[in-house]
Amino acid sequence: MLPEKLGFAPDHVPVFKVPWRAKFKTVPTVFPTAKAAGGHVIVSNPLTADLMIHFDTDPAITKISAYPRKVIYPTYDRYGLSEVKEHSPALGILDEDGVITYADCIPYVIQKERPGIERRTEALQTALWDDYGILYTVFDERDIHIQPRLWNLRLIWRHHRDNDPEHVSAIRRALDVLELPAKIGQVRAAVSFRTPIWRTSTPQGSFETPLDEVDPVFSALMSLAFTGSIELDTSRRFSDETIINHRQKWSDD
Repeated sequence: MLPEKLGFAPDHVPVFKVPWRAKFKTVPTVFPTAKAAGGHVIVSNPLTADLMIHFDTDPAITKISAYPRKVIYPTYDRYGLSEVKEHSPALGILDEDGVITYADCIPYVIQKERPGIERRTEALQTALWDDYGILYTVFDERDIHIQPRLWNLRLIWRHHRDNDPEHVSAIRRALDVLELPAKIGQVRAAVSFRTPIWRTSTPQGSFETPLDEVDPVFSALMSLAFTGSIELDTSRRFSDETIINHRQKWSDD
């Protein structure tokens, strides 16, 4: 079945509408992403929003779908078929190799308190693979809140739009000269950008303020990492010692 039929159509509408006022405590969040239909997804809780940071900054993931499809799956007891249930996974992702994965994000403590989640996970994995060739998994904070990886990914996400095309081109040229692997500090030493200036006009006159805290080299590198042009070592907090390398596709690992 084509991805468009599995939740990745340009006009996709989530099969479940996240309520902004719910009986149970949830904190719905609108997460902007160019990888989703409409330019955003609505997630039901902060943990899933953190998972979206991983998905949106991963260049191997080309499309993201919120509540992509209702899944019908059978349950069994010792006598055979017990009942047929329905579930709507919170997210779907399509990677650059055409592999589709549906996923839910459930805190670890809830999984431990509700053994039925493990049985449901196994049933969904079987049903989705047998019916559509789709993978299914459940994420929790042990997968999502790995530090300093998440801290670094947040930096990539925050900076990926804050770049100047001329700066990005200059960094590309510097990387070509340096050859990879290289360190962020080496790139910083190889280029020289003028300090950005904030200009404003008031009735009292025009004023210019140097934006010394702005780091165009870092922003350009974050942009290149977001698009998959380079790969950064996220095992340690980003610094001038961070290693820059060529990105390897998932299928090359």
